[in-house]
Amino acid sequence: MFLPCVSAPDETPAGIAGRVLTRLQTLLADPRTDSAPIVIVTRGAVGAVDGEDVTDLPAAPVWGLVRSAQTDN
Repeated sequence: MFLPCVSAPDETPAGIAGRVLTRLQTLLADPRTDSAPIVIVTRGAVGAVDGEDVTDLPAAPVWGLVRSAQTDN
């Protein structure tokens, strides 16, 4: 299951995190996805290599949100 995570031009970090959290909770509550991996796809939310710029700052908090969800599940 792929869940793309790219912010809209005027979206806030809270807005995108809330949107991803709602979708993630729905997927985790669905018994049909119990054994399916869930992949959150971001672009520009973190620097992949030293010196790379963060180009999607509103999506950056999603990384912490997903790590917390992984710990809880």
